[in-house]
Amino acid sequence: MKHYLDSLLHTPGVRAAGFVAADGLGIAWSERAARSGEEPLDTEGLAALAGSWLAELTRCGAPLGWFAPQRCVLRATRGTLILAQGPQVVLVVLLDGGMSHEDLRLPMESALARLQRHLRNLGSGEAREQGAPLPHRTNTPLSPALRAPTNAELASEERKAGQTAPSGE
Repeated sequence: MKHYLDSLLHTPGVRAAGFVAADGLGIAWSERAARSGEEPLDTEGLAALAGSWLAELTRCGAPLGWFAPQRCVLRATRGTLILAQGPQVVLVVLLDGGMSHEDLRLPMESALARLQRHLRNLGSGEAREQGAPLPHRTNTPLSPALRAPTNAELASEERKAGQTAPSGE
């Protein structure tokens, strides 16, 4: 997944890019080498901030009937944080101060599209045949022993039990 992020780092002004789960768990990060005098980047804290911020924005918009935000921008003095909602992950990009977030709209959409195409190939089994490191799971129904009985099955069991029950005379 990191190679999808490396293309964003070639854009001037991008300090870091990462994929984050909706709950704020960092999945993959790629960051530019720190310049002298720069603090090291806390990617776990940045992932948690991104996840909680997106969840809060979604909760605030839900009562109004709005869709979940697809792209969020937080501009500050020392940099800009950009979130882009993907198919199953959130793309987080951290820019240096003074950089325009609009310059990254197309590269971010491209990274998300490539990731989505990769995930779709995983689901079809093509990547599994090429030796993908992720396990492939087919959608098979649960065996009868593992699934809960349906209402029809319960009613049938009750009728059978009622027919074989001795009469209480």
